[in-house]
Amino acid sequence: MKALPLLLSLALTTCAAQAEEVLRVSNWPDYIAPAVLADFQRETGVRVDYHEHASADELDAALRRGERYDVVVPSHFQLAALIREQRLAPLDPQQLPQLAGVDPDLQAMLSAIQAANRYVVPYQWGVLGLALNRAQAEAALGGPAAPSWGLLFDAQQSARLAGCGIGLQDAPEETFSVLFTYQGRSLARSGPRRVGRAGEQLLELRRQARVLDNTRHTRALQAGELCLTSAWSGQALAAAAQSAQPLQFVIPAEGAPLTIESLAIPSNAARPDLAYRFIDYLLRPDNAVRNSQATWFYSSLKPTLPELQALAKQQPQLLPEPALRSHLYFAESPSPKLKAELDRRWQALRQVPTGASQ
Repeated sequence: MKALPLLLSLALTTCAAQAEEVLRVSNWPDYIAPAVLADFQRETGVRVDYHEHASADELDAALRRGERYDVVVPSHFQLAALIREQRLAPLDPQQLPQLAGVDPDLQAMLSAIQAANRYVVPYQWGVLGLALNRAQAEAALGGPAAPSWGLLFDAQQSARLAGCGIGLQDAPEETFSVLFTYQGRSLARSGPRRVGRAGEQLLELRRQARVLDNTRHTRALQAGELCLTSAWSGQALAAAAQSAQPLQFVIPAEGAPLTIESLAIPSNAARPDLAYRFIDYLLRPDNAVRNSQATWFYSSLKPTLPELQALAKQQPQLLPEPALRSHLYFAESPSPKLKAELDRRWQALRQVPTGASQ
């Protein structure tokens, strides 16, 4: 008889384990407020099996080998291939009541990519711009630091700024794109020879730069080792908030590339029902604001919503001015031949020793 309670306990434990609802998510590192994740689990009773992918290639590889996630967060440049390969399930808007709050401009931008707005919902977005210590930069320039890519790409300005330290984001296509934008040209409509000339210009800039990196550039800015670097908005704004240095993030007047990370349900998801609950939860304005505050990237919701207007009063840097948004664009996707030349030129930049100019 003593064995009966033990058997009953084991049976109940097994049933509880079988009844537990689990949602598998793959997101970028540090790209959600921990409290939002914890609150979703507490409010719904759903356990989130949370994974992180450090690169787009890592997520692509996981999906190709059949890894099963219920929600993934790809970047905009991944979407065409993922949709073409039928790795994402079309979304049912009826299961996303909070979808009405999403910024229609962002959805329209995604619609141009293989009708991606039918498969994904914008989550957060950012811009490649300039992070600078204005006091140091203007002292080096001997005058105002204009909101322009010329701070990097004008030889006279970059030579002066090299004295207080220049950094570059390790972002090949985006960097070539903004150089061509500054020159009034288009990367996608340029040939390999012109890309080669641009590569020579970037190589000279790299010889002046102290850092070419995706993380150390903002840390060096915080430490006062740099006065200017190209950087994604979220990283730059986080660095400014956490630094004793007077740092600013600037979107250059000539225009800047943006990135949109979106919420999607893979076509092989085991629990699409839970995926819809999670996506809708993240689109709730209070949660979207908390995520933006935690990551320092911009919310995908309509800027006119009361919650985002309140955020704009508290932290105006998290809600770009509408006039600035009109200058943003997706970096062009170069042809395979052009990309091969671009990659070859960028590899030469990576081989320049750190601090080569000093």
